[in-house]
Amino acid sequence: MDPQFRLLLEAASRPYAAAGRYAWHFARGKLRHDPVFMYLLRYGLLPDRGSLLDLGCGQGVLLSLLKAAKAQYQAGLWPQDWPAPPLNLDLSGIELREEWVKAAQCALGGGALARAGWGVASARSRRGGGLPVPGHEMVRAHCRGEAGGRLRNSLHFRSRREWVAALEKLGLGVRVAPVNG
Repeated sequence: MDPQFRLLLEAASRPYAAAGRYAWHFARGKLRHDPVFMYLLRYGLLPDRGSLLDLGCGQGVLLSLLKAAKAQYQAGLWPQDWPAPPLNLDLSGIELREEWVKAAQCALGGGALARAGWGVASARSRRGGGLPVPGHEMVRAHCRGEAGGRLRNSLHFRSRREWVAALEKLGLGVRVAPVNG
């Protein structure tokens, strides 16, 4: 792993120590092992301006990474062969699990994340520039493995086509990019 990227991952996971050992270990492991994070930054896939709403953001790890990326870039600690990270992007997230929201608020500050109840969440739709990053394949595999398949019938995963249609119906611009290579 590139030393500068290692510093970035450490900077992004460090705020979670205040939320407890589990939150810190989770953020650190997620950043190290989920390729979507490095992919987004390495290839400059996020816009510099606008708003990023991370739906189902968990502990807000992506938001923490983007905050740390901005700080490291401004401090001159950014990989020279990478495009600049988003510097003027408004970051927010929505999560259903209250314990994850509390960890995110502890790490990121109270205003960065909102808890949404079933059917109650609403977000102002913004045209263009949106990039949803659903990791549902990993979640699906996790549910099959950890729960021995018991959760298979209780969860519904939308297809890529269904996600695109639903997001476009809200007026969001959608671009799908593979991150597994």
